[in-house]
Amino acid sequence: MKLSKEQQSAISHNNGPALVLAVPGSGKTTVLLNRAHRLIQDGAKPEKLITLSFSRSTVSTMKQRFRELPNSITTFPGFHTIHSLAYQIINSYSSLRNKRFRLIESPEIKIDKYKIIEQLFYKIHHALPTLRQKEDILLALGVIKNKAITVDEFKRQYSSSISSLSEIIEQYDKFKRQNQLIDFDDMVPFALKLLQEDAYLRRKYRNFVEYMQVDEGQDTSLVQLNLIEMLCPEKNIFIVADDDQSIYAFRGAGPEVLLSWHKDNGNMPIYYLSTNYRCPKPIVSTSNNIIKVNSERLSKPIRAFQSTGKPVKLLEFSSITEQIEYLIKDIKDCKDDSIGIIYRNNVSSIAVVEALEQHNIEFGIDPQKIELLNHWITEDILAFFHLAYNPMDNRTFSKIYYKMKKYISRKHIDWLNGVHITNSVFDSLKEYPSLPNYYFQRLGDMKKDFMSITKLPPAQAMELILKNLDYEDYVKERCLRDGLSVNFHEHLLNLLRTVADSSKSYPLFLGRLEYLESVISNSNRNTSAKVQLTTTHGSKGLEYDRVYVIDVALGQFPMQDTKDIEEERRLFYVAMTRAKKELSIIYPKSLGSISPFFQELLDLYRQK
Repeated sequence: MKLSKEQQSAISHNNGPALVLAVPGSGKTTVLLNRAHRLIQDGAKPEKLITLSFSRSTVSTMKQRFRELPNSITTFPGFHTIHSLAYQIINSYSSLRNKRFRLIESPEIKIDKYKIIEQLFYKIHHALPTLRQKEDILLALGVIKNKAITVDEFKRQYSSSISSLSEIIEQYDKFKRQNQLIDFDDMVPFALKLLQEDAYLRRKYRNFVEYMQVDEGQDTSLVQLNLIEMLCPEKNIFIVADDDQSIYAFRGAGPEVLLSWHKDNGNMPIYYLSTNYRCPKPIVSTSNNIIKVNSERLSKPIRAFQSTGKPVKLLEFSSITEQIEYLIKDIKDCKDDSIGIIYRNNVSSIAVVEALEQHNIEFGIDPQKIELLNHWITEDILAFFHLAYNPMDNRTFSKIYYKMKKYISRKHIDWLNGVHITNSVFDSLKEYPSLPNYYFQRLGDMKKDFMSITKLPPAQAMELILKNLDYEDYVKERCLRDGLSVNFHEHLLNLLRTVADSSKSYPLFLGRLEYLESVISNSNRNTSAKVQLTTTHGSKGLEYDRVYVIDVALGQFPMQDTKDIEEERRLFYVAMTRAKKELSIIYPKSLGSISPFFQELLDLYRQK
């Protein structure tokens, strides 16, 4: 492979710190591997040269590609993730000091971090947390560890819906100490602490490291960078990064870490890999116009190697259903190209998976935690259906009576609980003592609506629940009351509509929801499939011939409750730059207002 002048320049760097600013598709891995090869040929000891990458899969790819380089090297350099290196340090300390620490997420330890959080939450609140609440707690744990901040500092910087956050984190840390356990987020800060406190361990590892290379440096947290510098006091640290692709703020990473390191090492050389070999010129130009709006970034040239290509498609549809129909048609018309369907939120995968399954199209998707059946909206919708088919079920009625604007009160439910029901809850309530006459008409109408639910197809029955029984109004009111994203919950309702539309009966609708949740949560990534589904975070480092960025509406992309619009813009940039041939960006109007990113692209194309 012929190297460009920019690549050759970066590869020629010898000692001291250096920063390589690399645009998407510019050959970052090529530079890291060829520099490692050159350093070894020039006399560096392979065992003292470490390259860090962001995932086990990229580490595996690097090892394989290094073996394929033409060379006579018999001893290979080290390739690690930062966490595998940290765990190695912890295990060395355990052997040296005869102190054993077990990793919660390891296969041999049958302890589920989610279960621990659930139990601690239940102990305090006497209720199980939702998936969103569990993820909020895990987010806090990750940021606190990776940014080395306190719980109070976290609360000042981030919004959290968990009132007992401090107590839960305190109890979680106590549980780990008592059982000599560590988790994934502990590994790097704990390894750093051991090196700081144990002089022998520190000397041992410093003797092992002469050169350190860091891939995807923009996703390095402050604690991770401190560990790297601790291991490499001579500062032979070679960081390849693109601050425009920094998308892991929830792990404590951010462009400010890279910018600060650059400032602290003011005299170090900066190399540029400014040519994107992956994307054709229209995609490079369009994505560059999106990302250059950000203010917190290092200025860099960005150019395309491919001087021609198809323009970016900006597609507007009236609904998610139309969006899905377009995707299915395009996928069927595409014979050989690889296809990436990219979305901001996991919930967007539901309608796509449903359609691909219905059309027998093979696809790959990463297993992901998704709250579908256990989400309060789904539980409510299913409760409406259940009551329709079981009209004497007072227990179900008591869960949803106040979610309809029918003026049924708690006193009516308490009375109903105290009598023997021999008829529907609606007929039984007519026996309530001194019930005003207008309630008889209201209860009669409710009974008719619930009877209609059993006779209508699920999609029409859902519309009756949302409109006639006023459940849609309840969803909006609850979101506004509890500070929840209205757009997200309307999106979930739309996705439930989509699944209902393809189901002929309530049992099939329920079964379909159960099946989809199982497929999305438990799937094994089928990497050989032509069609791949992924979140924007999951798409990092991947590429496809054709890319479809879906659900680009305000509240979805960017997310409504985000405080960091620049990170959302970086995520959008990452999604756009996965495309090798064609890029389509889709806005379904039923999701609400247009995304500012989509609007910017429309304005850009109108100017041309």
